[in-house]
Amino acid sequence: MTIAAVGDHEVTGMSEQTSERGDQNDHEDKRVVWVHNEDNGRDYEIKARDEMTIDTIVGELYTKLNTQRRSDDRLRCEQGGESVLSFLTLTLEAYLEAGHCRDLRWLFAGGTGGA
Repeated sequence: MTIAAVGDHEVTGMSEQTSERGDQNDHEDKRVVWVHNEDNGRDYEIKARDEMTIDTIVGELYTKLNTQRRSDDRLRCEQGGESVLSFLTLTLEAYLEAGHCRDLRWLFAGGTGGA
């Protein structure tokens, strides 16, 4: 599967006319991180820029989950099962350049739930 990238004007609902102004922010691409919650079967989409840290992206996931991170939670790459939480200090760009979870499909399980 490929990584979906969308421009800011598509993410925020800006009009095509607004995006043609040439503002630098209108042309910055975002990547989409897909997260499947193994506890309840729900899927989440997190839009992230390359310069964001994995910690920031994980924080946004927990906001969507409406819960706080616990020490026994698991967040891993769907392909290969590598823990995402081991790379919190890396930017998304560095994470991908190092070859980690290139399709950005993660699996979440709370410490007492999941598979």
